[in-house]
Amino acid sequence: MWSLEGSTARWQTASLLLRVDVEQPDRGLHEISWCGRALTALQLLRVAALSSGGHGYALEDVYVRGRDMVATYAQTANSPLRTQVYWRIGQLPDVDGGIVLEAIISAQTQLLDSDPRMEISSVLVGRDWSLLRGPAERGDCESLAVDAQRPCRLDVPPDGAAVLLRSPEGACTYGQLIPRADWVESRIVWDAAGGATTLTTAYFAARLEKGVLRRTRVAALLMPRDRDIEHLRAYWSALQLAAPPLTA
Repeated sequence: MWSLEGSTARWQTASLLLRVDVEQPDRGLHEISWCGRALTALQLLRVAALSSGGHGYALEDVYVRGRDMVATYAQTANSPLRTQVYWRIGQLPDVDGGIVLEAIISAQTQLLDSDPRMEISSVLVGRDWSLLRGPAERGDCESLAVDAQRPCRLDVPPDGAAVLLRSPEGACTYGQLIPRADWVESRIVWDAAGGATTLTTAYFAARLEKGVLRRTRVAALLMPRDRDIEHLRAYWSALQLAAPPLTA
């Protein structure tokens, strides 16, 4: 479960260890160990407000509530948004060792006009990516050409998409759902020197004004490689039928 010491949050269960520096949401979930395997090169569900211009984040409040780590970042002169991030961790139903990681991001402002664009990114080892265009059992699944010459830009259909990366380090598969609501773009960039790829998705294209709340939810899975596409499709289908996430 979560523990909080100062600005450092740690999650520890038998199957998952990780850390979040809540003053630096753009580092995301890191120092990860899954089912006894160290995945320390991974940085998952990093959250960055593009309007902050790299000036950092003013942590206003942080607390633990059950399986949620909740951090609120103040609107400042350098950042026109008041942002709240829920990092939520759960079990992937009926999958031994399967983990669900979620980032639920909300943004609002006291300004009459502001730029609300947010980026959610993950850094992973390898480039064996596949794209799923629908949760149906026999939907399309295609390999993605990821090289060092140019970013691989994803075309996300109206019903959303999902991507999957099989780690070259072991039996772990990473899957991520990409909802289409408020979606701007998604891209995968390969770092040949580091042997890693960065998956980045931007949300909230339209301008934001006072009194309006924007929210998006990105779900990622850590799961065994066996039947990984089947597990990703099953979770995607269940999520489409689920009620919106409760936040406060």
